[in-house]
Amino acid sequence: MGFYLQYGLAGDQNVLQAFNHYREAAEHGSASGAVNVGRLFRNGVGVAKSIEEAIAWHHKASAMTDPETLNSWGQLRPEAAAVAGGFFELGHIYENGDDVGEDGIAAQRYYRQGAAVEKARRAVT
Repeated sequence: MGFYLQYGLAGDQNVLQAFNHYREAAEHGSASGAVNVGRLFRNGVGVAKSIEEAIAWHHKASAMTDPETLNSWGQLRPEAAAVAGGFFELGHIYENGDDVGEDGIAAQRYYRQGAAVEKARRAVT
C-alpha cells in the first residue's frame, strides 16, 4: 500500500501516508518497509532529510534475517531481497559519504553482506 501511496498509483499521491504505512510494516517485521523508510529519510521525501535515521532504518532492515535463516525458512525468500537492499543502501551511504564521510571499508563490508544475502536468496528460489 505504501508504494501505491508514494507514487499515486491508487489515487492521489500521499508520501506522508506512504511513510506511515512503510513504518508500520517495518515495526511489524517487514524488511522492505524498513528499507523504504530509510530511503525516504535519506532523500528527504515526505519527511525531513536525516542520514542518521536512514542509517538506523537500513540497519533494522539488514538485521531482520540472515543467510542461514533464508536457507531453512523458504517463506522469507521474498523479504530477503529487501534485507539485501538494506545492506546495499548502507553501502551507498558510506561509499558516497552522505553526511557520514566516505568510508570505503564500511561500504565494501555492507556491499558484501548484501551480496551474501542475495546469493543465499537465489540459492533457495
